[in-house]
Amino acid sequence: MDTKDIEKLMTGLLQKMNSDGYSKEVISNTVWIINHFKKYCNERSITTVTVPIMAEFLREKYDIDYYNPSSAM
Repeated sequence: MDTKDIEKLMTGLLQKMNSDGYSKEVISNTVWIINHFKKYCNERSITTVTVPIMAEFLREKYDIDYYNPSSAM
């Protein structure tokens, strides 16, 4: 996925989350994380989003192992 598509996908995701009844707090947190990811990509001149890039973002910024999510507990 191209990083230019993040905004479009975020809009659709937020609409779906709203219609599914997610709380304003969860939606706000989602927006914050996506914006943080967009900034991460921009700072590193990343133009194509891949699973390894997202995994590195989660590990670096939140200490979450995407490949072993139970380790975050």
